[in-house]
Amino acid sequence: MRQAYVALKTQGRQVHEVNYEDMTSNTPECMRKICQFLDIPFEESVTTLEGANRSAISEGEHHAMVRSNRIDGKRKQAEILPPHTIAKVRRYIYRWKQRSGGAWPKYPVDLPAGARPPSTFEYLWDWAVYRTVEFGDKLVQVVYAIVPLTLVRLWRSRDRAQANQKNSSGPAEAIS
Repeated sequence: MRQAYVALKTQGRQVHEVNYEDMTSNTPECMRKICQFLDIPFEESVTTLEGANRSAISEGEHHAMVRSNRIDGKRKQAEILPPHTIAKVRRYIYRWKQRSGGAWPKYPVDLPAGARPPSTFEYLWDWAVYRTVEFGDKLVQVVYAIVPLTLVRLWRSRDRAQANQKNSSGPAEAIS
């Protein structure tokens, strides 16, 4: 998305950037800027969730923040990412800030002391893994574009039958 943003700006197109942190910490100001960018009148009601239609949101504690009337970006939960993943994200944020002269990403404003960019090896490895996954996604698109739908449906029904067969085998069979 960042590359598309930069490409559009380079072409002289108007683009309005919205950061999650800005939206949740100062919703009225953020929404005023969005309305101004879109050249539409600002309505105070867009800054609150009171009276919002939540019919598409299921019940459950995991939707508690969405079902509330407040827009709040501060989550009260434990970190779910492993420390090595958090460290990797910080290294890439450092790299992006370094490459953009500190302009992007806007958040976090300050990186922890001792932060550094990914090593050349890590960057090349991550690039290769990303390109491999991207190639796999493109390959699926090509396959779906050229394989007749009848054959795809046949393949999927075969996969479902195998999955159902595995699921129907009870624990007694798995032990023997």
